[in-house]
Amino acid sequence: MSRSKKGDIRHFRELFRYIAPYKFYFAFGLICLVVTSLLSLCFPWLLGEIVNSGKMRNEDGVYRYTYYLLGILLVQAFFSYFRVYTFSVVSERSLNKLKEDAYQKILKLPMSFFDRSRIGALSSRLSSDITLLKETFTTTLAEFLRQFIVIFGSLIILIATLPELMLFMMIVFPPIVFFAVYLGKKIKHRSKQVQRIEAQSGSIVEEALTSIFNVKAFNYEEFESIRYASELQKVIKASLSVARLRAVLVSIIVFGLFGSVVAVICKGSLMISEGDILAGDLTAFIMYSIFIGAGVAGLADFYSKLQRSLGASDHILKILSKEDEGSLRTSMKDHQICKDVDPNIVLSFDSVNFSYPQRSDHPVLKDFSFEVKRDQKVALVGQNGSGKSTVARLILRMYDTYTGNITFNRKDIRGQEIYTLRKKMAIVPQDTLLFGFTIYENIAFGNPRATKSEVLDAASKANVMEFVKELPHGFDTYVGERGTQLSGGQKQRVAIARAILKQSEFLILDEAMASLDASSEHKIQSALNQLLENKTALIITHNIESMKMVDHICHIQAGKIVEQGTYDALISNPNSAFYKTYAEHKTIVQP
Repeated sequence: MSRSKKGDIRHFRELFRYIAPYKFYFAFGLICLVVTSLLSLCFPWLLGEIVNSGKMRNEDGVYRYTYYLLGILLVQAFFSYFRVYTFSVVSERSLNKLKEDAYQKILKLPMSFFDRSRIGALSSRLSSDITLLKETFTTTLAEFLRQFIVIFGSLIILIATLPELMLFMMIVFPPIVFFAVYLGKKIKHRSKQVQRIEAQSGSIVEEALTSIFNVKAFNYEEFESIRYASELQKVIKASLSVARLRAVLVSIIVFGLFGSVVAVICKGSLMISEGDILAGDLTAFIMYSIFIGAGVAGLADFYSKLQRSLGASDHILKILSKEDEGSLRTSMKDHQICKDVDPNIVLSFDSVNFSYPQRSDHPVLKDFSFEVKRDQKVALVGQNGSGKSTVARLILRMYDTYTGNITFNRKDIRGQEIYTLRKKMAIVPQDTLLFGFTIYENIAFGNPRATKSEVLDAASKANVMEFVKELPHGFDTYVGERGTQLSGGQKQRVAIARAILKQSEFLILDEAMASLDASSEHKIQSALNQLLENKTALIITHNIESMKMVDHICHIQAGKIVEQGTYDALISNPNSAFYKTYAEHKTIVQP
């Protein structure tokens, strides 16, 4: 068996794993499918008997076979209803579970995956690819099986009753099957290309709408429209390429099969004139031949749709097969206490070297070492791009591809369960991203199990109450997509309230005071004082007031710590890199 076929079987086996909980529904649907397909095979035979009865002036026979035919159609309609409904139940429930698992998996994938993926493409996997699979399980697969039963049932009946006429049909059948399989593979390959290009076009829309403020501010509307239109042209070109293959396949089938039907009619007419068969037999034969022709023509289309579904399932299953963050763990020895680390040290970096996976030739941290003791506030300062925020990402285990050692509570962080580790930490990032729900819900995001009084208390400590009481809907005010209805200072205070509510033992403030006006700065500083009370914290900052409140400062340049000390010690030395860096920017206030 070829690798491609093994892959197809594996895909269907993985997909049917989601159907397993609804196997009784699925089995009942298959029974209904088989019943309706077999009943449809009675239609040509009964029609032929009606014609023969009429030809022999047998009025009773005409009525009898007509009643049989109407009865069969009624039973077929009854089972068709349950076939459609049960397959819909199975597809809706199983594929929604698949979508849920895929989304959950995406959320748990490491940051390195997102570094090389586009958000729009991932959204497309959860929308268009799943929709395609849903169509397959509700309609395409059922029709494919039904046509398969009808075709082979018709062939068996024709071979058993009129073998001579059947030879005309068998001459063209094998070549058409060959073309269907060959072109089906081509269609599958090109359909995957179409899905990839469609995902790329979706990512353009996602990025533009996510950054709509910048698009408008820089008058980029026309540029984005042109970029999207260009991508759509690629989609059209790729889609038409698939359509041409499908058109060729259908044309070959139509000409081959229905051409044989013409030959059968010609031959059958001659046999009637010679008295070898009855007119009703020829009518039934033609109907069965049409069933076969239409069925094979339909099979080609259904086969191409199944191939497209396999392409879509390939994308989803690749995501599901990836290793998530929860499984990123080294050997058990890393769970043991590092006895050579001071018990008072909460966080320690020891000779850490790191490069981002997409820029492996560009080291961000070089032989980086520092420590944070319990109840100590340590600041990382330095110019943009020096590696400060990268330190925060490594602490949170967004990346594990570093050399050296990072310990938290005297344990190597790569040996700790990742979600448990992050529960012990809270971060207030520079670029605060709020979700598109209410202010209350955004604060509660820090601890979904918190009571209402705890949420309000955190909001009060972070000075959120000050602006919330002026809003018509108070805490029930929706902040808009990405928090666009709030100012930068307001969003930052919500983020601080969220961190207060989490009640973690270790805090990371990543430029929490950046890009704020003097009034907001004062309010944020007041909120931060509440947050930092009796806490161990790492503070990444350019703000002088924040530097003054910490116990220790590490000055970073080009991924290395060039000097350490208290604010007073560093600022009192005009020869220090710290003094020169901040004096040039006129941010230093002499003590």
